[in-house]
Amino acid sequence: MKNLEYSEEKLRRFKHDYRNMLISLRNAIKEDNNDILINKLDRYSENELDQENFEEYKDLIRVKDLQVKSILISKINEIDRNNIKFSFECATKIDNLDKLVNPFDLSRIIGIAFDNAIEESKNNQIGEINAYIFQNGKTFTFEIRNKIKNIPQLSKIQQTGFSTKKNHQGLGLSNINQLKQKYPTLFVNYRINNNWFIFTLNIVGVDE
Repeated sequence: MKNLEYSEEKLRRFKHDYRNMLISLRNAIKEDNNDILINKLDRYSENELDQENFEEYKDLIRVKDLQVKSILISKINEIDRNNIKFSFECATKIDNLDKLVNPFDLSRIIGIAFDNAIEESKNNQIGEINAYIFQNGKTFTFEIRNKIKNIPQLSKIQQTGFSTKKNHQGLGLSNINQLKQKYPTLFVNYRINNNWFIFTLNIVGVDE
C-alpha cells in the first residue's frame, strides 16, 4: 500500500506478542490484579503503535477497549497483507463497551463486517476499505465501507446461505442479525451508495 509508511514485519511481531500478553492478562484476572496488567498492556500498546512508521494507524491508540483493539489490529494486518487500499479513523476514546454488549459478541460483529469487506476487496482492482469508530457519551458507532463491483440485493445478502463469494457458506450477515436480537439498543444498518457497500453498527446506552 503506497500510502503506508509502517513495517509489516513489526506489526506481525506485535500481533504475535499481543497474544502472549492476553494470556498474561487472563492469569492476572484470576489473581484479581487485572487493572494493573490492563494499564501496563495499554501503555505498551501505545508505545508500540505510536511510532513514525505507524502514522497511518495512530488512531488505534484511542481504542482502550482491549478486545476491540485486538480485532482491529488483526484485521488491519490482514488488509495490509492483501494490499488493499485502506483508511481507519477514530477521533474519540473507545472504552467501557462491555457495560452493555458482551465483548465477544461485539468482536464477532466487527470481525464479520471486516471479513466481508476483505473478501470483496481481494483481487479487485477497485478494492478499497474505509473504517470508522466513534464513541460519544452513551453512543458507540462502528462503520465500515468497501467498494463493490456488483450491487447485490440487500434483502438477500442477510439470508442464511446466501453469498456472492464462490465456495462460501454465506453465514456472516445472518449471524449478525441473530446476535443483534440479544440487544434492544444495538442497531445494524446496511446500505449501498455509489458502488460502496456500507455497514453501520450503532449501540445506544454505553456508559461514559
